[in-house]
Amino acid sequence: MIQLRHRATGRYLTVLPDIAGITDLVDNRVVTTENSDLNSCLQITLSDVSRKFQKIETFQADLVLLSLNNKCALKMGEKQLPEYGAKQIEVTCTRRHVRNPNSVQFTLEHNISPHEPENTQSIQPSGFLQKLSEMQVKMLVTNNALLPSEEERSSRPWMWPLDWEGLWFALSHKHGGVYFLGNPVIFWTNLLMIFVLLFINVRQAYAKLRAQEILYEEKELYQTNWYLFGYLLHYIPFFLMGRVLYFHHFYSAFIFNCMLTGGVVELLLARCSTRSATRLRCALLLGILASFVAFAPLAYGIPVDEDHKTYGYVTWFRWLETWSF
Repeated sequence: MIQLRHRATGRYLTVLPDIAGITDLVDNRVVTTENSDLNSCLQITLSDVSRKFQKIETFQADLVLLSLNNKCALKMGEKQLPEYGAKQIEVTCTRRHVRNPNSVQFTLEHNISPHEPENTQSIQPSGFLQKLSEMQVKMLVTNNALLPSEEERSSRPWMWPLDWEGLWFALSHKHGGVYFLGNPVIFWTNLLMIFVLLFINVRQAYAKLRAQEILYEEKELYQTNWYLFGYLLHYIPFFLMGRVLYFHHFYSAFIFNCMLTGGVVELLLARCSTRSATRLRCALLLGILASFVAFAPLAYGIPVDEDHKTYGYVTWFRWLETWSF
């Protein structure tokens, strides 16, 4: 049986019989109080997975903190507290911890006891794979706990390649702001080139199967497929995350998407004459430059007036209703 006391303020972690204010209408409220009582007494137990350990070990055993007086387990909630709680995740005490055991498990990272001589505390160095595994799990748990506040505008991964919507930065009613929007010409071209690459792979495999003429250079196609692998490796994991996501999380995958587009263009131009390939490259570069100039006022926060005298033409490029500029 233990009591958790905050070292700086001297207050005790206490489970009240009241209903939690934000997370759930069933869970008990967890607060801090100046004095301790039976509601401050917690029992440490090992989780079902950690019962194989003979004793509690740091970074190994998962602990569950039970309030015997209220018959519940401390739990990390799913909603943020308002301003008075510094927008931290609410901690409650739940009687339904069996349904989601991961939300009630805690890990002991360090133990210093005044009842033990220092020389009896041996530190076992962790191996590389163990450290890697621990950090990945810790990052996953921490990231999944990040939730957007009420005024924040988040997005979902499926929106990013489509350039579905942008994000306002430094927004001011008086001076406007910077609208973070991907260049739609590049984004949509990149998305199209993914499907073109898939078609090229199918066409190449069919030609090999039928012993027909190989249309594309094998080495170049192999390299471009690696760009596709890098794109998927940096993009697909976001669909598995429960944390708050923003548009800029796509840009690691976007770099590979741009390299993929360059590889596909070179595969296609390799079948053209040198003169035609040069002309097409110049036209592509001019199109990219023109699209950059067109959307630059949004990206750099250049003042825009609605009478179209100073960069007002950007309102013509509001091609999607979801673009809020």
